[in-house]
Amino acid sequence: MTKTYKVSVYALKDGMNNSEPAIANIIVKGGKFGDINGDNDVNAADVVKLVNIIMSE
Repeated sequence: MTKTYKVSVYALKDGMNNSEPAIANIIVKGGKFGDINGDNDVNAADVVKLVNIIMSE
């Protein structure tokens, strides 16, 4: 199974303008739901991979 997710994030802070959104399409192929890095485990490494994907878009 392959699923594509569109992720949009932005930074905000009181008293300042919000940043422009960073948008990325994340493709997950097989494995467990939430397993972004493909190691068949869902953990902090998947969060790191997701942030790296978003920041590189």
